[in-house]
Amino acid sequence: MITFGAVKCRANLADHGIDLAAPEPNMKRNATSKPSISPEQMAAAPERVEDPDCPYEPNEPAAVAAYWQGAITSHGLAELRETRAARRRGPGRAAIKVSTTIRLSPEVLAAFRADGPGWQTLMDNALRLAQDARQRPRPE
Repeated sequence: MITFGAVKCRANLADHGIDLAAPEPNMKRNATSKPSISPEQMAAAPERVEDPDCPYEPNEPAAVAAYWQGAITSHGLAELRETRAARRRGPGRAAIKVSTTIRLSPEVLAAFRADGPGWQTLMDNALRLAQDARQRPRPE
């Protein structure tokens, strides 16, 4: 396999009338992707959005801004990876909690899960209270 240095390669291209410094005259300079929504679709769009599954009120700019305030924005996969890496726990820092398996009665588990998101934290707090109560000296 024969490899050429950058200078030799440029000289070889120049011998054939190719100048790397000058762009070709017929190259596209504008974006080639088409808009995702046509003007006809924009004109037919409703003035108010009615979406019962939407987690915020889409017709109120303040609600939309509040919902998207913590969103991660990026302009490429590399930038997204950097942003996600910055939010992770640093090297050498151990996890605050320990993953374990425990058997509970169905009624207890159902009661904690009924509280919705954060039920595991509530269970952790309840177990801490029980631990503190067991460690306190009992009056005689």
